Amino acid sequence: MELGMYSPEIKRRSLPELFQAAAGYGFRQMQFNYTSAGLEELPDRIPDSLVSSIRREADFHNIKITALNGTFNMVHPDEELVKECVKRFEALAASCKELGCNLITLCTGTRNPKDAWVWHPDNETEETWAAFRRTLDPLIDYARKYNIYLGIEPEVVNVIDSADKACRLFEEVKSERIRIIMDVANMVPDGAATPENIRRIMEDAFSRLGRYTYIVHGKDIMASVPGEETVLTSAGRGILDYRRLVRLMEKYGCSDSLILHGMRREEEFSDSLEYIRAIV
Repeated sequence: MELGMYSPEIKRRSLPELFQAAAGYGFRQMQFNYTSAGLEELPDRIPDSLVSSIRREADFHNIKITALNGTFNMVHPDEELVKECVKRFEALAASCKELGCNLITLCTGTRNPKDAWVWHPDNETEETWAAFRRTLDPLIDYARKYNIYLGIEPEVVNVIDSADKACRLFEEVKSERIRIIMDVANMVPDGAATPENIRRIMEDAFSRLGRYTYIVHGKDIMASVPGEETVLTSAGRGILDYRRLVRLMEKYGCSDSLILHGMRREEEFSDSLEYIRAIV
């Protein structure tokens, strides 16, 4: 198993410094966000020279760009904003080949207009599902054109909020271009973070989605009781059973990539790495 990290969680002034720091921790994979190169998360233009520089630094430090961030609110109520994001998405897709990357991450979105990571009751409607599908279809076309995959991450605040919704998507779309990003911590509802609930959600998700899973995110979750909001944290600081997680990754053939995620401070990387390496 190769361990990776999410590029914005190590803040450096330049690409050489970023990749040098990631390699210094022992990471061999990276989920890259263009904000780490001074651009917007979804740039309208990506200079070829910048893409070449990213690849050069990645190769020099023996780090693979496993995934490229392409997240935007796919069901934002402002349809013109969504159309602009879809248009910009092609620049991301076009840069993948040079980066040696074949997966772009998505956010299936929320009807909350202010924050893509806040639940809205309209997420459950068929109208919202139809809006999600209208946004997804051209992204699948880009994926075919550039020979890449799209990473769907089930998250309780978004349209795809569970293994059930992810399975519905696979049943309807039947596209070979869709894959799963498994982040168990993001699938636990508020007030339900107990070891028993997390274990049940994790086992169910892997049994139904493991064969579609491309990468796994290594976040953690603090214990909670009904009425409390979910508190996410870095691996080893919460109650997620990582030994069971690693066994499930191996069982379902998705143990190639674990991307550590959810760091509030860079100092947390050392503790999380020590914790994960002791298990792996």
